[in-house]
Amino acid sequence: MIEVPASKKECFFEDLHVNDKMTVTYQVGGGGHLDIDFWLADPDNVALGKDIKQSQGTVQITAKKNGRYEYCFSNQMSTVVDKMVSFNVHGVIYVDDE
Repeated sequence: MIEVPASKKECFFEDLHVNDKMTVTYQVGGGGHLDIDFWLADPDNVALGKDIKQSQGTVQITAKKNGRYEYCFSNQMSTVVDKMVSFNVHGVIYVDDE
């Protein structure tokens, strides 16, 4: 579980290869209206998944390119209340048979 302070965001990353699969599941467990903004972006910072003001969610991707994929939880819409967010990241690494 992480705490996302009011007016801030917390970001994490995973290094993926082509055809790797990644799933991020999250839930807001405390703080204000129990909502958070979430997004996941590819190495070129192109958004692959985005949830606005949600209390929970799941985003699944299959990597189209090698590189660092970033996902963030944003509480920038709140000026006073910190949010507690629990999340899990699951992945399947693609292994080439060659």
